[in-house]
Amino acid sequence: MPLRLLRTHDMIQQLNLKHFMLPVMMMNGVVYAVLMVQVLAWTSSAAVVPSVKCIESERQALLSLKRGFNATDAGWLSSWGDGDHQKECCNWEGVKCSNVTGHVIMLDLHGYHIAGSISPSLAELHHLNYLDFSDIHFPLASSIPPFIGSLTFLGNLHFLEYLDLSWNDFNNSQQIPSQFSNLSHVVYLDLSFNYLVGGFPLQLTNMSSLTYLDLGNNGLNGTMPPQLGNLLSLEHLDLSGNAFTGTIPSQLQNLSRVQYLDLLQPYYYSFDKTRSLSSDLQWLSQLPILSYLSLPRVNLSGASNWQRQVSNLSHLQYLDLNGCNLVDSVLTSSLASTSLSYVDISLNSLRDASFIFPWLMNFTSSLVTLRMNGNGLTGTIPETFGNNLSSLEELNLANNELKGQIPLSLFHVGNLTELDLSENMFTGMLPDLSQFSSTLKVLRLDNNRLSGTIHEGIGQLSNLVDLRLGNNFMKGLITEAHFSRLSNLDSLDLSHNAFVFNVSEEWVPPFNLSEVNLASCNLGPNFPKWLDTQVNIGDLDISNAGISSTVPNWFWEHLPRMLNFNISHNRFRGKIEGPILPAIVVDLDISVDLSFNLFEGPIPAFLAAASHLFLSNNRFSIANRLLCANSTKPTRFMDLSNNSLRGELSDCWKGFKFLVVLDLSNNQIYGNMPKSLGSLRNIQSIHLEGNNFSGEIPSSLHNCIQLRVFDVAGNKLSGTIPSWIGDNIPKLLVLSLHSNNFHGNIPLSMCNLHELHVLDLSLNILSGNIPKCISNLSAMATLANSNATITDDYYAIFMNIHDRTRYEHDVYQSYNDSTSLIWKGKMSKYGSTLGLLRSIDFSSNRLTGEIPTEMMTLIGLVSLNLSRNFFSGDIPPTIGQLKSIDFLDLSRNHLSGTIPSQLAQIDRLSVLDLSYNDLSGEIPLGTQLQTRDASAYEGNPKLCGAPLNKTCPIHGHQISEHDADGDDEQFVSEGFYIAMAVGFVMAFWGFCFSLILKKSWRYAYFKLLSDVYDKLYRSRWPNSKGSYLKYEGKSTQYLVKDRALFVIQPESSCIRTLLQFKQSFVITEYASYNPLSHPKTTSWIPTTDCCSWHGIECDELTGHVIAIDLSSSQLYGSLDANSSLFSLVHLQHLDLSDNDFNHSQIPSRIGEFSQLTYLNLAQPGENTFFGEVPPQVSHLRNLLILDLRSYFEYIPPTPINKLQLKISTLKSLIQNATSLEVLRLNFVTISSSIPDMLTNLTSLRKLELLGCELHGEFAIHKFFKLKKLNVLGLSGNKLSLLPGISLSNETLPPIQALGLRSCNLHGEIPSWIMNLTNLAYLDLDYNNLQGQIPHSLFRLADLEILSLSFNLFQGQIELDMFLKLKRLTSLDLSLNKLTLLNKKGSYSNVTIPPLQELYLISCNLSGELPSWIMNLTGLHELNLQQNNLRGEIPHSLFTLENLTFLSLDNNVLEGELDLDMFLKLKMLTYLGLSFNKLTLFPGKGSKNVTLPPLEALSLASCNLVEFPPFIQELDQLGSVDVEKNDIKSIPSWMWRKRNLQSLFASGNSLTGRISPLICNLKSLVILDFSYNNLSGVIPSCLGSFSQSLQALMLQGNKLVGPIPQTYMAGSNLKMIDFSNNTLKGKLPRALVNCKRLEFLDVSHNRINDCFPYWLSTLPELKVIALRSNEFHGAIMCPTRCTFPKLHIIDLSHNEFSGNLAPEIIKNWKSMTASNISQLQYEDSTIQFPNQYWFRDISYSFTMSNKGVVMDYQELQQDFYFMIAIDLSSNKLFGEIPNVMGDLTRLVLLNLSNNMLSGNIPSSFGKLSNLEALDLSRNRLSGQIPQQLTELTFLEFFNVSFNNLSGPIPESKQFNTFENNSFMGNRGLCGMQVSRKCDHAKPPPVTFDGDQDSESESFFNWKIILIGYGGGLVAGLALGSAFNQDIFMCLKRVF
Repeated sequence: MPLRLLRTHDMIQQLNLKHFMLPVMMMNGVVYAVLMVQVLAWTSSAAVVPSVKCIESERQALLSLKRGFNATDAGWLSSWGDGDHQKECCNWEGVKCSNVTGHVIMLDLHGYHIAGSISPSLAELHHLNYLDFSDIHFPLASSIPPFIGSLTFLGNLHFLEYLDLSWNDFNNSQQIPSQFSNLSHVVYLDLSFNYLVGGFPLQLTNMSSLTYLDLGNNGLNGTMPPQLGNLLSLEHLDLSGNAFTGTIPSQLQNLSRVQYLDLLQPYYYSFDKTRSLSSDLQWLSQLPILSYLSLPRVNLSGASNWQRQVSNLSHLQYLDLNGCNLVDSVLTSSLASTSLSYVDISLNSLRDASFIFPWLMNFTSSLVTLRMNGNGLTGTIPETFGNNLSSLEELNLANNELKGQIPLSLFHVGNLTELDLSENMFTGMLPDLSQFSSTLKVLRLDNNRLSGTIHEGIGQLSNLVDLRLGNNFMKGLITEAHFSRLSNLDSLDLSHNAFVFNVSEEWVPPFNLSEVNLASCNLGPNFPKWLDTQVNIGDLDISNAGISSTVPNWFWEHLPRMLNFNISHNRFRGKIEGPILPAIVVDLDISVDLSFNLFEGPIPAFLAAASHLFLSNNRFSIANRLLCANSTKPTRFMDLSNNSLRGELSDCWKGFKFLVVLDLSNNQIYGNMPKSLGSLRNIQSIHLEGNNFSGEIPSSLHNCIQLRVFDVAGNKLSGTIPSWIGDNIPKLLVLSLHSNNFHGNIPLSMCNLHELHVLDLSLNILSGNIPKCISNLSAMATLANSNATITDDYYAIFMNIHDRTRYEHDVYQSYNDSTSLIWKGKMSKYGSTLGLLRSIDFSSNRLTGEIPTEMMTLIGLVSLNLSRNFFSGDIPPTIGQLKSIDFLDLSRNHLSGTIPSQLAQIDRLSVLDLSYNDLSGEIPLGTQLQTRDASAYEGNPKLCGAPLNKTCPIHGHQISEHDADGDDEQFVSEGFYIAMAVGFVMAFWGFCFSLILKKSWRYAYFKLLSDVYDKLYRSRWPNSKGSYLKYEGKSTQYLVKDRALFVIQPESSCIRTLLQFKQSFVITEYASYNPLSHPKTTSWIPTTDCCSWHGIECDELTGHVIAIDLSSSQLYGSLDANSSLFSLVHLQHLDLSDNDFNHSQIPSRIGEFSQLTYLNLAQPGENTFFGEVPPQVSHLRNLLILDLRSYFEYIPPTPINKLQLKISTLKSLIQNATSLEVLRLNFVTISSSIPDMLTNLTSLRKLELLGCELHGEFAIHKFFKLKKLNVLGLSGNKLSLLPGISLSNETLPPIQALGLRSCNLHGEIPSWIMNLTNLAYLDLDYNNLQGQIPHSLFRLADLEILSLSFNLFQGQIELDMFLKLKRLTSLDLSLNKLTLLNKKGSYSNVTIPPLQELYLISCNLSGELPSWIMNLTGLHELNLQQNNLRGEIPHSLFTLENLTFLSLDNNVLEGELDLDMFLKLKMLTYLGLSFNKLTLFPGKGSKNVTLPPLEALSLASCNLVEFPPFIQELDQLGSVDVEKNDIKSIPSWMWRKRNLQSLFASGNSLTGRISPLICNLKSLVILDFSYNNLSGVIPSCLGSFSQSLQALMLQGNKLVGPIPQTYMAGSNLKMIDFSNNTLKGKLPRALVNCKRLEFLDVSHNRINDCFPYWLSTLPELKVIALRSNEFHGAIMCPTRCTFPKLHIIDLSHNEFSGNLAPEIIKNWKSMTASNISQLQYEDSTIQFPNQYWFRDISYSFTMSNKGVVMDYQELQQDFYFMIAIDLSSNKLFGEIPNVMGDLTRLVLLNLSNNMLSGNIPSSFGKLSNLEALDLSRNRLSGQIPQQLTELTFLEFFNVSFNNLSGPIPESKQFNTFENNSFMGNRGLCGMQVSRKCDHAKPPPVTFDGDQDSESESFFNWKIILIGYGGGLVAGLALGSAFNQDIFMCLKRVF
């Protein structure tokens, strides 16, 4: 009985359980009935007939069948035989006989066996009704035996019902035998997984009894026949994995019994939808009991209502529609099925998540698997989506565009085992992953935008196998707790986040990973030792992980087990060596990437087994071990470029038969190229450039017929160019042989390279002609349309590392090829655009003959360089056909004839050089030819026309456009203005004097005006009856009197008054600086007594409000004269300090508080009051305290004074307050001397006048009359304090604080200071004090703060002398000429003062850091920059836990140091280590570390290779300086530093684009990315993202595209430097919004625009640099433009044309300034908002001066006097305006290389400051003006190549100028040109503009009349605007 039950179970498995997701549903219907009948028959017959012998004929047939099988497995069918115990065949394995007849009725031999063939004897088993030969492999059988179709019996009792021949893999593709049509009674037929081909076998459609048909996974093709609809009994139909095409027949709707339908299409149909099946699914609704539907990759794009069709299937349990081109459809009905458990609708075009998720949520309770990946879904996942997913085990939504946060409901799905949400745009913080069910095995959230940290709870997911979180924005520490219970983890991906691994060195993980991807995570600086425990790793990527150690030998032992090994972009160093290096198994593709490290020594041999080997950019020196390792090598890609490989290249290449790419470029290899390179039959790319190979190219290379790129440039190869290159290598795309020694002719076979893109034969010794067949290079004869990148593509197939027969996944990868070419005179490397380039370079050879016209058919050429050869003849006229040419160089040949006019038709031509030939005639007209620099045509003496300074012969008179415009310019001349002014003055004063002298006229005029005015007034005020008008409002009275409006205020109670005052302000926390501020007015409630309110004090007797203290109350608003505050007339105390009054003025009514004794309006930071301090303050006679100051925690370098005393004076302000005790006016602009009356205020205790712009001399001893004075602060003024009389007998006041910073003190420290025995604070910074620091200073025992910086103190002094001041808390000796002696010794017995601040900048301090500093446990600030400190930073420094500021910049400190050490200083806000000899490692943080609150970080020139990762955690970071390091990229987390105010990263190795996310840095003040390798376009938001931005420096990169076009109104930008890039487009007009802009440099770009006259509206603009661009047009303004502060304008090397307009030049007023102080720049110091630190920004500038290009650094400090104009190398013509001689401050003037004509203006003699004058290469004529001899500062003078004549002026100055200053002027004479002058008297000098003609005089009188009319109108207007008193006053005067 157990045996029978087992066979029944096997049969059920055959019918049902072998198919996924099919339960007992298939056990109903015909199949179930037939099989159960058979089973019952067998079991019952067995009970009746216990033993029946088999029929001998059938027994022999079975034995014959076994012999045909010829089974290799001896155990299989071992029971079949002729032995005595084997006679009963019915007991044989797999055989069942009928217990009634004894005939064999069942033969079940399924299983994995290998057999020979099926014997025909099987046909003798006539009674067989069950045959299962599945999974038996017949390698010798050619087809399905046709005789199987004869297995039928003519009777009605038995016939074949079950036939399974699946998984047989018959040897040859075949069709189903036609005899199968005889099997008309078969119920079950399975022929799947064979090699069946042809169309669908129609004979099967006649098998009407079929209920189960499986033809899946064969090679059937053609269309599906409609006759399938005839199989009405069919319940299971599987046609999957075939190659059917066409439309699914609608007759399938007849199969109403079908429960299982699988029509899966092959995978390759995903790429070719035209070959796949298609359907509209209309037939689907007729299959009512369908439970399994699988249509993957069937084209259902026509099924627009697919959701409705599927929704009607009420029994559906399995739905697979992946890759079906499904689109969104509007759901009209809900899903009928309640048992759907499997849904796969992935890889479709479903876009709208709002359509699909509601549909799915109808059946979520039964769902087990849901796959919707690869659709492009947009929108969000509903929050409740996971609430009912109680059965869900797998959810795959990967590769969509879903946004928002991941719903928390998904984290609570109880049975979830696999969740894949990768490659979406999910945002938000990463939730606590421990909320997931413990059943979770796969979690993939990679490639999203998730942020935050990973909670340690993830370590509790004990079943997790696959964890992928890479490519997000996450950060934080990764500790051992994150992996505590992940013992099953197999794959881990945390790459490209800002994670820092913080695990112990001895950590042993609980898991054993096979895949590890931790790229761009911080694992360093040491190699992660825990990787040694991961013995199963097959895929490892720890690139860019901040590791800077050696690779331990044990690690290489893991390499043989790996398939992908990437440790690139670290700083691994040392040799790869050891006693035993591993051997790599070579049966699989293995990728090894060690590039961009510091490996050195020989390349080990074991790496030869890698299929992809990338070792570039290291320091390897020997490759022979790798190349000559024994055995065949599987290497396909080998990149050893940019190493230090030297020696001869071994001839060991025969083993590299799979090699595709070989790159050995830029090494030091010499000798011959190995012949065995010719054995590389699959090679596609060979790079050997940049070595020292010699000899000839080996002929064996002709075997490399797949070669596409061959680059051997920059070697010493010789011989002729092999002809076989053109004959044997037809696929060649790039051939670069430049910079070698090849000779002979260019072989004709080169013309056979039809696919060639780049041909570079330059810099060789080639001779002969260019072959005319060059036109056969067909790839160059068509416009470029290929891919921009030449790639070599491949699939990397990854297998399971433990079971290498099991497929895991494949990855499509590509290798981008590149090559280096000389482009526009510079060697450039082309990679991403190499495929677009079409270039021929034959330059620098000895080629002769004419340029073949056939070459002009190569219309796809982008670059053609034939320069430096011996070509002769004409330039082919057909050259105009080269429409794509961008670079054309034919220079330095022997070409003759004219320049073809067709050249002017080439629009794309950016570089043209025809110089140094024998060309003649006129240069053709056209912008492409006339706009070029003359150097493009020089050396052709017979050429003429623009841009050469040689005009062509004129045949007939032609009026040029310039001549026509000249008349208009002469109309508005200097005479015009003079005539107009004369007329105006005559009319104006004639009218005025008439009224003054003639009384009757005057009275009549004013009576007329009065009458007119009265009429107008009455029409405006119709109710007016007299001189006043009264109007009654609801609660206010208004009075109009004498045409003025007054307000009559009603009286109010104190509550109402104060509430009105409160309501005039708003409360905001930003209005007060005090961190303890709070809104006191919140207690002001109408129902309570106002005298109880916070900040209010009342008189106890009268109840009057006498005191208001609202200091630090967060008030924001204006205080005006109408404020109810001024009705509180009894006030004695008013404190409104530390609020924000929105730059309103202090109301004059403040003087009405006659009883006021205390007035405090002080403000921290810049004062929020503005304007004049009202004189009415002087009415406050009872004042004791007056505080109007602005006060700063740190005095800013450029405080802005908001309040001022201009109407009143300091004396008048305080003259009545004789009892004043405290006077604080810091940063109120007083601008006067100190009044003596201050010394009469005998009660004065505190006097603070810091930064008040006080000036003049004052005797300091006068203050000593004030015997109560304890605080005296006069810092930051322009005073000259005099020591006065001897103070030896003077009783000094008890001064405790003395501030005399920047008071112009001279000499030694005044001796009387040493007598101030109570002195605790002494500030003498920024004076001119000299001499030594007196020892008497150390007797001031109470001194706590001593600041002597920025003086001239000198001499040596021992630093520990200051330790005698036992109360000293702050010491500043910076920037003197002192030499501080660093005494060594022990300080254990010395009492160290409690120093908190120590500033010793530039004090010549040498040696190691003073040891006693380490004992200053209370030290807060330590600044030792700019000294000579040496040695390493002592570890004891890190014990100073109270340090907030540490600067060791600019010393000679050395050694290696981990930045993590500084994280021990928990209070640190500023860290400066720049410009030492340190090597800093980024560090990875410490476990559970609390980071210091760093706000500024200065790490310039510290050998950094990446941004320190801990920066990511510094939320308050405001400044980062990492300039001059070797950083290559900016981490994405940097763009989230919203408090960042300055970012200095210049002089690094930054590459790639500037991320648009930079515009998230809204607080940025300075951005400096200059001098890197950045590329791409500048983010468009960069000009407008931050109103605080002041300096934007991007110069010296590779940026392209337009300059950002938007700049916000109110922009604070002071400096913009975009120079030395490749920017294009126009200069943005929105720059006019940058009203503070001083410096604009866009030179050396490709900006194409006209003159930006609109920049003249910028009031502070001083430097404009537009040099070397494509600016064009006239330098002119359509309206008056002033450029009020212009210092430097450089427009050189552009295409400006036209005349120089005098009007624009004479408005450059700053160039005529008489006072040099007017030329000062704004302070170069940039103060950062709300910060104590600042930064000096220097304007650096490059321009041509004195014939050389010079760099000007720090224009603001060192070259503020530099006034310069450079208009050279343009196309300016006409005369030089005389007005240019009025620019008396000019230092440099360069007008060279233009077409200027006329005389040199004699007015240039007024340019007394001129040092350099260059007028060369123009068309100037006449004589050199004698007035130039008066220019005594002139050092450089050049007028060469003009048409000047006459004698060179003789003067001491001119005699110093050399011959080349005057050459090219044939009419000049003098000793400088070795030509004597004729001594005839020269014609008299006529000054420009002195001659008038009669017509001009007549013209001027007409202008005078026009001016007369204007003056008359002005006089009438004056009379109407002023009353009679004006004229009476004038009458009295005259």
